[in-house]
This record gives sequence, C-alpha cells and structure tokens, in this order.
Amino acid sequence: MRVRLLSWLFVGAGVVLLAAFAVFNLIRIGERTPVPISIAAGGADGAYQRLVDRYNAHLKSFGVELVPHPESGGGFSNIQLLAGKKVQAAFVSGGIAGALRDRDFLTDERIKRHGAEWNQAWSVKLDNFLSLGRLLYEPIWVFYLGSPDSNRLSSLEGQPINIGAADSGTHTLASLLLDQNNVHFSPSLWRDEPLPELKGRETKPLGESRAAFLQLPADSPRVLGLLKELAAHSQFDKNHAIKSAAFSPDGKRLAVVLGDKTVRIWDAKSGHQIAVLRGHTDEVNDAKFSPDGNLVITASDDDTAQLWDAASGNHIKTFLGSGDDVNSAAFSPDGTRVVAASDDDMARVWDVATGQQLILIRGHEDDVCTAVFSADGARIVTGSKDTTARIWDAASGRELAVLRGHEKDVLSAAFSPDGMQVVTTSWDGTARMWDATTGRLTAVLKGHEGPVRSASFSPDGKQIVTASWDDTARVWDTSSGNEIAILKGHADDVNSAAFSPDGTKIVTTSKDTTTRVWDTKTWEQVANFKGDDEAGQPDAQSQRSRLYLMNFKDEADAYAIRFPFLSKLELPRGAINFEPDIPPEPVTLLATTMALVVDKEWAQKNPSMVRVLTDAVVHNPPPAFDKSHKPILFHRSGQFPSLDDPEFAVSSLATPIYKSGELPFLLAHTAKMSRYMPFGVAAFLDEHAGTLLLSLIPVLTILVPLIRTVPGIYNWVARRQILYWYRRLQVIERQLDIEAKGEHPHIAMPEIDMIDAAASKIRVPLNYSDQYYELLSHIDLVRQRLAARSALTNV
Repeated sequence: MRVRLLSWLFVGAGVVLLAAFAVFNLIRIGERTPVPISIAAGGADGAYQRLVDRYNAHLKSFGVELVPHPESGGGFSNIQLLAGKKVQAAFVSGGIAGALRDRDFLTDERIKRHGAEWNQAWSVKLDNFLSLGRLLYEPIWVFYLGSPDSNRLSSLEGQPINIGAADSGTHTLASLLLDQNNVHFSPSLWRDEPLPELKGRETKPLGESRAAFLQLPADSPRVLGLLKELAAHSQFDKNHAIKSAAFSPDGKRLAVVLGDKTVRIWDAKSGHQIAVLRGHTDEVNDAKFSPDGNLVITASDDDTAQLWDAASGNHIKTFLGSGDDVNSAAFSPDGTRVVAASDDDMARVWDVATGQQLILIRGHEDDVCTAVFSADGARIVTGSKDTTARIWDAASGRELAVLRGHEKDVLSAAFSPDGMQVVTTSWDGTARMWDATTGRLTAVLKGHEGPVRSASFSPDGKQIVTASWDDTARVWDTSSGNEIAILKGHADDVNSAAFSPDGTKIVTTSKDTTTRVWDTKTWEQVANFKGDDEAGQPDAQSQRSRLYLMNFKDEADAYAIRFPFLSKLELPRGAINFEPDIPPEPVTLLATTMALVVDKEWAQKNPSMVRVLTDAVVHNPPPAFDKSHKPILFHRSGQFPSLDDPEFAVSSLATPIYKSGELPFLLAHTAKMSRYMPFGVAAFLDEHAGTLLLSLIPVLTILVPLIRTVPGIYNWVARRQILYWYRRLQVIERQLDIEAKGEHPHIAMPEIDMIDAAASKIRVPLNYSDQYYELLSHIDLVRQRLAARSALTNV
C-alpha cells in the first residue's frame, strides 16, 4: 500500500513539475531560436529554394525553420545527403529512385562509370525514406538542333548530347531514356558541362551539343530562356514562311509571297529564283501575275498595292487610297484593271495604266479579306470578316448578291472558270459553293479540321482545291461535293493552294517554309521548294541550326506504362507565344513530379516536426504565377501537393493532414505559441499527451475523493470558528451567573470587546449566516448584561 502511495506521489510530483515548467516558459517573453530541419534543396534552377522560402514563412509561427544544406546540389546529391544522415529532408526529382531500383539500369558498367556512390544497395537505402507528397511537375525538356524528322530520341545516336551534371537527376533520367532507345553511351558525346548563357538569338543555344535534356519546372529561367530562343528561331522561320504562291499564265513561273516582306519569282520546275520583288515596308499578303505574265500585282500591310515587272523585279507603280492593310489584289481578265481588298471594309478598282481609282466598293461591315474578278471581268466577288461574301457589278460597284451561311470570317472567294459558281472559304472550317447568279448555297465542303484559308477551281471547273490550317490541302469534286484527295506533307499551316493553268499540277504553300508541287493524276508530291535562301532550295546549314522541342506524342503513353514515375503533359499550340505560335503545334512532353522526402528514422523520433512540415506543404501549394506575374505552364489548381507517390512510401503522419487540412488539435494550438514556449514543449505535449493522461489516472483516484471532502472540511472550519467564540462567550455567561451569587468579582468589559472584534472578522459561507448573526446577537446580549451588572455595582 505504501509503495503504491509513493508511486502516486511521484507521478503527481512529475505533473506538478511539468506544469511549473510550462508556466515558467509561458511567462518568459521573447522570440525563441527556431528548431532547424536540415534540408537538401539544391537544383531545379532555384525552384527548390523558392519552395523553402514559402515553407519557412509558414513554419515561422511554429518556431521551426528549414535550413538548406550547403552541399546540396540537386538530383542525386540530394538523395545522397539524405541517405548519409546529413539532412533530415530532401527535395528529390522524379525518376531517380525508379532508376536506382532498376537492376537492368544499374549495371556494373554504369556503377563503374559513376563511382562507388552508385551501387546495388540503393534499393535498401530508398526504403528508409518517407514521402510527404509530390509538389510540382518537372517536365523533361529535350531541345535539339535539326529538323522535324529528327523528333525521336533514337535519332540522337552518335550525336553530342548534354544530359546534365553527373550528380543531377536529369543525368540519371536522360541516361535511362537514351538507353531504352538504343542510344549508346559515349564519353566524348554525352556531355555534362553547363549550357551557355542565353542573351537572345543565339547561334549556338545548346553550346557544342546537338541536343540537351532539362528536367526543370516550367517557370525556371533556363527553360524560359530556351523557349524564348525557340520563339526567336521560329520568328526567323516566319520570315521564310510561304504565305501564297500563284502560277504564271504559262505555268512556268511562280510568284511566291514570303514572310520577309518580299515576293520571289521562281522557276516552277526547278525552284530556281528568277527575281525578287523588294520595296514593301510591311508584310506582303498576296501576289498575282497579269494575264500576259509580264506584270505582278502585290498587296501588303503597308496599306498599298504595287505593280512590278515580273522579269526584272523592278517596281513600276504604287496604288494608294486604302488607308489600311491591303489583303489581296488581282488583275481583271484583260489586264487593264486591278481590284484590291482592304481592312477599311472596302475594295477598290484601279486603272493599271494610270493608277487612278475607278470604283470604290463598299457595303461590308468588317475587313474585306479577298476580291477577285470573274472570268469575263463583269463581276467581282469579295469575302469579309463580317461572315458574308458579296457579288458586285465590276463597272458600277453595285451589289448583286449577298452570300450568307458561313459562321465565321470569310477568308477567300473565287469564281469558277465559266462564272456560274463561286467557292468561298472560312475560319469556320468549311468551304461552300454558291450559284453565282442567285446567291443560293449549293454545297458545303466539310472535312478540314482547321480554318480553310483558300480555294481555287481547276481550269475545267470540275475540281476545287482548298488549303487549311490543319496542315493539309484537299481536292473536291464540284458536281458532288465529295472529297477526292488529301495532300499531306506540310508540317504546318497550309496557307494557299492553286491549280496550274493546264490543270496538271497543284501548288501549295505553308508556314513550314516550303512550297510544294503535286501531280493531279497521282496526287503525289513532285517538288518541294524551301524559302530559306535566294535559290528557293533548302539551306542545309540553316536546317542544322534550327532549334526544336522534342514531341513525344506518339510514345508518351508507352513511356508512362514502362516507367510509372513518368506522365505526359500537353503543351498547347501558342502556349509560349502567339504570332508566331510557339509551339506551332501541340507538343506532348514527358514529365516527372518532384517529391519532398524525409528520413524514416528521424520521422519516427520527431513526429511533431513531420506534422508541421506537412502542414506547410499542404497550405502552400505551387503558385499559379511566376515572379513577373505570368501564368506558370501546366499549373492546375488543387493538383499539387499530392500524396500519389509512385516511388516512395508515404508517411502515415502526413495522410491525416492531407485529408483534413489541419494539424492535431493540441499541436495546432500549442505549436503556434512559439513566442512564449519552445517548440519542444509543444512537441512533447503532442507526442506524450496520451501518456500523461494515463499517468494522471492513479493521481485522480486520490484527488477525486479528496476534492469531494473539501466542502465538508470548509464547512467544518467555518462552524468551528463560530463554536469557538460561543464557548468563550459561554464562559463569560457562567462567570456572570457566579457573580450574581456573590461568589466572584465582576467581569471586565474589555474581554467582551475582544470577543466582539474577533467574531466580526470571521468569514463564513452563506448557509452559516444565521448562526454567525446569532453569535453577534448573543455577544451583544452578554455585553448588555455586563453593562447592567457594572451599573448596579457602581451604585
């Protein structure tokens, strides 16, 4: 019994000491030194350090701080620090753990190449890590120099490749992917030197390498720099993008409109350049030969249409008056007039000989995109952004018919050779055929998957060829409206398509910088002219210097199946830049996700620190905007952080916080009192509150009965005080009775006064008030008797 009593006393003493310690710390004012968590936060172009800063802002109120380890460099070095117990937490790029667990990848040759740090023991080491969640995407950016045909990792065999520093996650993952594509390791080709600093329009954006792997967040400076270089290279290509091409009347030459403000006259068979029409101060939109082939009319965004000598390229005349961009220009069948469409909602007809304006065609409610004469020169058809095409009298400018039916801008229009039909194309993805006399819709040509940019009839009027921004041209039967052929081969938007005068060829032009010629019997490509140089032929050096971003669209699903730590991301067309669109078409990237992992042994010893660190992660998701307030690519609200981890076991301490979004009640309220109480006290309470409560049970078995006796003891003490003075008073009364018999002298008044003074200081519960006041009355009664006795004695 004594032993049990002593144990209870010791437990009670411990509780008292703990309470005293807590109170002592609560009354001490001042900032506490934060409890440090050492973390490997290097790499990722500074993105990991930015996460540390965000988490520390949250952890400050808990009295905890993440301290980056000075040796952390990212990737494999982070994982080494964690495995070596030099840090308690680390940011780990996706794919490293997967590669280190893959015995087919971790061969003796690779271990020898990388050194003693790489060994088969990693599978066991990685089991000692716990994940607190995946935090953000790290796309795998593969930039390369070459052509669209090089868009496969296997094409990098024998090429110098920058795969990142040997201790980086990029190096590990790039090695794995290249191995899987039978690209063999070569010490002289697989480079790990830093990429050059980018200062804009670099001739060697990848240094001496032909390809470079980067595993970085989308907002990292290095990735943004290379994407800007990609835009710069594409802008260069825009200068050589082919906007349109038209055959000469004899079919021997082509008038080709480039994006560099020039028109080139090429030999239609060889692609040899005959002349260059230079003089426009803004982009040229259209070029057509005169009926005799001696002249060329051009339309430009410099608000002019201009006349040129087709043989020499000399400028002859400028047609002014539109006051806005001129979108198209064409000769009349007799070559005496020119009609041009303008962004001022009008079209104009000029006299070729004098340059005087003959007719002003007005009636459209938006930009006029196209205007051409009918074969007899009596009518003009126009197409506008107001979604209509209109037919006009070419002599008076009077409106003859309005062709309504397109849902979006009408981009081009043309008469059939016999003048009985009109074909129009639109941004709505269709071409439509109309009766040129009544304006009635006769057929809708559907099949393109993008805006239809142009259309033209074959010389016999039996076929129509359309060009679309779905990278194809299509041939249609005019009698049935059925599709006859699809001309595939361009790698970007097809801007124009036209038949040769004899109907045996079709010429198409594209943003991909090529002009292609197709045979109308076999529909096979018979010529491909590039807009890169003066001769209209491909410039091999230019091709080699073109920067591309590798597109994994055909293989991404297969990679994700073989390697669960990989996923695919879609980079939409124009996500980086508009006009030119960067990328020019959607690009599928492979991606990993970065994990925050902690040492399992440390986590078991410090569960409260794991909880508050997880709380910082949950309440600080990746931002949607970068430092310049631009949206971060691939950001999806609520997607990260995530406990879906394909490479590490997830900490059981993190799961409840992810689900509820809150810390345990006691930790949440005590840990934030870091100004008054060290985090260690909050952690102790969080981790040992249950034990403390259990240890209090024996103490409470003693305290509860004791507490129940307190009211009785209190009442007994109060009653005892009243009874004490009653006894003193009774002594005086007995003395008074004895004195009345003459046995003793009288009693002095001071003794009664002393009793009265003492009784007045008594504090008793309300339920003893009647006895208390009865005592006071009794004292007063005795005083009166004593006073009466004293008076008789004095007499």
